[in-house]
Amino acid sequence: MMETLIQFLIEHGYLVLFAWVLLDQLAFPMPAIPIMLGAGALAGMGHLDVTLCIAIVVIACLPSDVLWYWLGIRQGNKVLTLLCILSLEPDSCVSGTTRVFERYGTASLLIAKFVPGLQTIAPPVAGLLGIGALRFLVLDTLGALLYALAFVLPGFWFHELIAQIAERFAQFGSIVALVLAGGLAGYVAHKWSQRQKFLRSLRGARMDPEELHDRLSRGEDVQVVDLRQRLEFNSLPQTIPGAIRVCLDHFEERIEALRLESPIVLFCT
Repeated sequence: MMETLIQFLIEHGYLVLFAWVLLDQLAFPMPAIPIMLGAGALAGMGHLDVTLCIAIVVIACLPSDVLWYWLGIRQGNKVLTLLCILSLEPDSCVSGTTRVFERYGTASLLIAKFVPGLQTIAPPVAGLLGIGALRFLVLDTLGALLYALAFVLPGFWFHELIAQIAERFAQFGSIVALVLAGGLAGYVAHKWSQRQKFLRSLRGARMDPEELHDRLSRGEDVQVVDLRQRLEFNSLPQTIPGAIRVCLDHFEERIEALRLESPIVLFCT
């Protein structure tokens, strides 16, 4: 079985590498790092060309990144909502990405592919923030090149070690696969349980937009706090009339300025 798989990769390695990286960048749950390491190892053994493998990884990254960038321009927060639904931690998905952009600016595109979750979120955020197409393409291509070099070259240099690991995996593959599958299932179940517990805690305290509108229309003393990150607010500056702007990261510092004796309504993206 292992020999058949290796022979298949030798014969169709470039196509497999391109398709796998492309699907990974499109947010399919298909981690590309093992495939890049494997392609580098096959190149080290003389079956593939290492330069061509690096070029294929870069080329495979660009179509999906350009698509996400374009959707970020056209659909804005809708595409971010879609991507964060796919995330195990949707409540921190966009906020974590925007914090990285606030800290590093457009240079975030150079490191995005090395940060789990950020590689797919970064292109639409760049489009949402109005980063120019040429600048995006240059930085995104450089980021894809760094990504390819970081995982194809180690596979090329340490191909003998990777071959030994693959051989061991072939001997105990079913046991290792069961352990990994069990660990992954346990992690996902834990995250799901945490999120359900968090949502249950909010249900009793949630307020529908219609109810808030009615209370504000009646002139009730309700404090509305806009918790959106700065980049999110700049991309869509409309807010509820009278809302107080407080960045979520500084909420605990600013809470003393609010009147705790009257209702406080918080909203974010």
